[in-house]
Formats: sequence, structure tokens, C-alpha cells
Amino acid sequence: GTFLSIEHKGPAFVGEEIIFEAWVVSVERNELICEYRASVNGRLIAEGKTGQKILKKEKLNRLMQKPDVK
Repeated sequence: GTFLSIEHKGPAFVGEEIIFEAWVVSVERNELICEYRASVNGRLIAEGKTGQKILKKEKLNRLMQKPDVK
């Protein structure tokens, strides 16, 4: 991912079910931006935004290789 922002609005308590919703805000070239929110019984507890870069498998493999240490 390229970034993650979270704005905490309120607590969720033990045993409560948290509903997560997310939607695509934009897709430009190889970057996907989404917004999301988390709620408990209709009460907003968090919201934010996230970014992802879509990479070719070969590039991702190169980025994940351990550099040679000399």
C-alpha cells in the first residue's frame, strides 16, 4: 500500500459486530484509492482512506528480494 489514514470516532465494545464498508474513489494509471468506514449498530467508529499501487508480478518480486549485503 502507499498510504493509510484512520480517523477514530468512537469505541467498539467486546462482543459487538463491526461492519466495514469500502468503496473506490479513484483509479489513475496503476494507483487505486479507496475510502472506508467502520460502524457498530449504525454508529460510526472509524473512517479513512487507503492507497494501493498495482504492480506487475515481476516488479513486485524484485522489490521483495533481499538486497545483497557486502
